[in-house]
Amino acid sequence: MLFDTTMQSWHGIVSPIDCPDTEYRKSLATYYLTIPEENVDSREKALFTTTAEQANDPEIQALIKDRANAKTAAETYKK
Repeated sequence: MLFDTTMQSWHGIVSPIDCPDTEYRKSLATYYLTIPEENVDSREKALFTTTAEQANDPEIQALIKDRANAKTAAETYKK
């Protein structure tokens, strides 16, 4: 799968992957960085959103906020 990683390139896995113990998900990511065009929104970290079931969960909302902030993301991932 190839796609731009822009503010509009929403992607993800809706349901957890349930593999047998002898199998696992494999992923390879390669990024080609370019000089951004003028007037492009900047961001420090990936932006996340909730599933329908998580929409009103304050703990999930706080997690999303912390993961999107470059100053708090590292500690958030250790939780």
